[in-house]
Amino acid sequence: MTIKDIYRVILRLIGVFFFIRYVMGNLVAAMYSTYNSYDVNSIISSAISFAMVLVISHILVFRTDIIIKFLHLDEGHDSHQIATSDLSSHKLFKLVFVFTGVLLATDYAVTFVMQIYYFFAENISNKVPIASNFRLQEFMYSFLSILFGLFISLNAAKLAVWFGKKDEPRQ
Repeated sequence: MTIKDIYRVILRLIGVFFFIRYVMGNLVAAMYSTYNSYDVNSIISSAISFAMVLVISHILVFRTDIIIKFLHLDEGHDSHQIATSDLSSHKLFKLVFVFTGVLLATDYAVTFVMQIYYFFAENISNKVPIASNFRLQEFMYSFLSILFGLFISLNAAKLAVWFGKKDEPRQ
């Protein structure tokens, strides 16, 4: 495995994680926001923001060699080979996707449990008045992040094959 392969994996991980976090956050925000016909600036800025994130994620995921060449990441090392006993790019991608999925799921598990607690605390009658802390937007965002994280972790092998096809040399 070469240093360039490691940088490809790292850049793709950053691109996928960046895109997932952006889409999940804006999907939930769009579900609960009120766009009306008079709020054209908000719709235009959201479209421009989404287009920019899409372009940056596409470059990070599918055009990693451009970034590696532009930043000269593969130059200046003593050796271009990394000594790995039995680690292929497929196994590395699989490990990265499992890590990303677990990170997404565990990152929002506390928020999810906390919002469930707030929901039941507000809706079960008790004698002590409590403040309203339940937020449906946070609940949905954490639920979707956990769900998507589990989906990525469980399908890591298939995703690794799909991402690994981009690196194979053409014959």
